[in-house]
Amino acid sequence: MVHLTAADLTGDGKKDLVGVESATGTLYLYPGNGDGTLGDRVRIGSGWGTMSKLAAADFTGDGKADLAAVENSTGNLYVYPGSGAAGGMSTFGERVRIGAGWGAMRDLTALDTNKDGKSDLLAVDSGGALWAYPGSGRAAGLNTLGDRVQIGSGWNTMAELASPGDLNGDGTADLVAVDPAGALWKYPATGSLNGMNTLGDRDRIGTGWDSMRQLVGADFNGDGKGDLDAVEAPTGSTGSFYFYPGDGNGGFADRAAIGNGW
Repeated sequence: MVHLTAADLTGDGKKDLVGVESATGTLYLYPGNGDGTLGDRVRIGSGWGTMSKLAAADFTGDGKADLAAVENSTGNLYVYPGSGAAGGMSTFGERVRIGAGWGAMRDLTALDTNKDGKSDLLAVDSGGALWAYPGSGRAAGLNTLGDRVQIGSGWNTMAELASPGDLNGDGTADLVAVDPAGALWKYPATGSLNGMNTLGDRDRIGTGWDSMRQLVGADFNGDGKGDLDAVEAPTGSTGSFYFYPGDGNGGFADRAAIGNGW
């Protein structure tokens, strides 16, 4: 499984997981059980081998989680509006193009940087600049995202960006990323989209994360603390899937295996 992302896609208040099966291009939904584990997967799309850089959040402001993705051949950014229900192949509506030139961007991550209740989209460009695209909360279209704001530099060395949610109990969702040495870093959000001051000083919260892939964050167990899921496997290989529950103090408690063959 690749391009993992998470949100409440079924409308039951529990965070679900979405990803693409690389061998077939099938898009699958793994419904969250609300305790950090996942239910049986459901096929919700096909032909997704042509798409990448998935990010799930309510981009259209209707209270339902949507799916953003980049078309590899064109670099176009699309939103697939969520239905708010587990509807199999009808879980998402017809896609709408909301941007162009996204082929050079990576590590798309949804994060409400300014706490206005609208999901923003973060991404890293080829020069290592970290950008925030503020969400407008409007229906899917070319005005869904506002003018981008640079909020970081030197991110060309960082990988596996994810937003677990609120890690330190301050009511603001944070950002995590892995450096080349395998250290896991937390970048606390300030709650204000304020250029290079949007994120606070980073803290190292883990080591040995160079063996982990497909980091995806959300409050998977519903305790109000941000969590992480990740696959332990060499690049291009399958491996075990782990749940890292947030401890509420900026880090994570002991992990638990929740899947195999990921």
